[in-house]
Amino acid sequence: MLTANAAIRFTLEGKSYSAKPLRIAFNFGPGLLFTGEIISEHSVYSYNETYGVNVDFFTVEEDAYAALKSVLIPVMGVTMQAGSRILGTAELSNFTFEGE
Repeated sequence: MLTANAAIRFTLEGKSYSAKPLRIAFNFGPGLLFTGEIISEHSVYSYNETYGVNVDFFTVEEDAYAALKSVLIPVMGVTMQAGSRILGTAELSNFTFEGE
């Protein structure tokens, strides 16, 4: 499983999201869309506010990590999505991977 720290911001005007639990897709680039579970002490994420959270990418196992690790940089910006709809942005950092 891949984990990261993140600063997230939802950009759909007027929308708020329940924070417990929140699973969302993160777009790392062409063909690299992975579901992550956002973990924080917040109960709601409001429009256009920035939140410090942790993200567990529970779908990233050995094979997926092999494809993903070449695009990971120490601090990287990605989009958060539901299908093709962009819900917001995330700045990911402090990546760690624990293989099975």
